[in-house]
Amino acid sequence: MPKENYAVRLTLPYENLRQCVSEWSLKAEKVVVYEHPEPDNIHCHLALMGVYVTTQNLKDIMKDLGVPLKGAGQLSFKSTFKNAAKEVIAMTDETLPGFITYMTKGKYEPKYLKGVSEEECAEARARWVDYSRSPAETGDRKLLTEFDNWMYKTFTHIGESNMTDTEVKNAAKSFALRKTQGVVNMQFRKMAKMLYDSYSLEHNRIKLNDLVLPFEQIPK
Repeated sequence: MPKENYAVRLTLPYENLRQCVSEWSLKAEKVVVYEHPEPDNIHCHLALMGVYVTTQNLKDIMKDLGVPLKGAGQLSFKSTFKNAAKEVIAMTDETLPGFITYMTKGKYEPKYLKGVSEEECAEARARWVDYSRSPAETGDRKLLTEFDNWMYKTFTHIGESNMTDTEVKNAAKSFALRKTQGVVNMQFRKMAKMLYDSYSLEHNRIKLNDLVLPFEQIPK
């Protein structure tokens, strides 16, 4: 069977799941586990990547170990996840950092890691944005979210991470041109650059130091 990726939620503390996670890790290429110690609702989120057994096999392992979870309210296996902005995103190697960001909530440390480093988790935690406490999204933020979703849908056949820098720039121009109804004006130019820079920064294609601001440009 083809390998699958799952976003898993289990309504138990990690200490009660330690042995189960260890057994599941033998059936997956990557495993990331976070515990959310919420009052009266302690639960764990797991990313299981490259799983080569069925979800029923995973549930059977859990049952054999005496883990008392059943029903949608106590456990779930999904091939998608919702990020902090409530967008539904497919579980892939490319989107895994985004799911880790969600699992960290900007404050939690991983309980178990296989195939993912602590440094990667720390970087993902730093990208957390608490939308519940943030002011309303700006127009540019909404535009970037729309562009991000459009990129995922349009280029999923080749994988966004496989796109060259030139292809991302051209995609930003194409998207911006649609928004300006084919008019190449200053709004188009600013929008295309904002989308390219912001998208590349969020997807770790460039680093913050790579961005050149107008006052940093050397006059010719």
